[in-house]
Amino acid sequence: MALTQQVLNAIFIGSIYALFAVGYTLVFGVLDVLNLAHSAVFMLGAVITYSLVALHGMPFLPAAVIAVLVCGLLGLLIEFVALRPLRRRNAPPISALISTIGLALIFVAIVEQATPGTLFSWLWQDGANSVRFPAGTVPNPTYHVAGLTIEGTKLGILITSVVLMLILGYVIRYTQVGRALRAVAENRRAATLLGINVDRIFASTLFLSSALGGLAGILFGLAISDISPYIGRDQGLCPLWQQRRGRGGLCGALPRAGAAAPGIVRRPVARATVVRR
Repeated sequence: MALTQQVLNAIFIGSIYALFAVGYTLVFGVLDVLNLAHSAVFMLGAVITYSLVALHGMPFLPAAVIAVLVCGLLGLLIEFVALRPLRRRNAPPISALISTIGLALIFVAIVEQATPGTLFSWLWQDGANSVRFPAGTVPNPTYHVAGLTIEGTKLGILITSVVLMLILGYVIRYTQVGRALRAVAENRRAATLLGINVDRIFASTLFLSSALGGLAGILFGLAISDISPYIGRDQGLCPLWQQRRGRGGLCGALPRAGAAAPGIVRRPVARATVVRR
């Protein structure tokens, strides 16, 4: 029963990984670039929401909306500062990879420096390097079904992730914007000849990708109750697995069943390791 409970918990966490991977692979599918700043945006989503809720007394939902929008704007920053100048110079793909790594390090360093007496002292006011949402930030009823404990927060996270991925899948497959995204992903030159503003599609993709990454970070902070500058570091490699499982065109960017694999594997394995010790 304990293992079943851990697998259930892993499914909840895996849904966050899947949402994170959607944003990650959207950029790869359209721009053909691995945006390694995505994990830092993931972290910033949780950090910004926490600061608005815990330090400024804002209700969780408005704080989360603001954080998602800020993360989307950070995606535009990544596009205009780290990617577009290199793309116009026909720089090799490795240049964009290095550029996004640099931005990720800057984002993490800014949060790391948020200590008392520094410019960013608004975050770690007590000198700690890890925080959590205050108790009662989100109602968290507990349900007991067949000997399993299901937390309301984690159930809400799963539903939110699945609904958003279904909506995004519909948009990509059946709307004009989605057709433009797929056209650019398939052939940029042909898309340009068809009158599609490729630069606008790139910017929109980065905005959407980063907004989803920030939302995944917020949900992760709620599920794990541990927010630090490094929560994105452990998630950075998971989308590489998910992206491989979802290959096959832009629609493959919506992770398939394999998207939750890292979460499903890591939680029971971690549990088994603790039991053995």
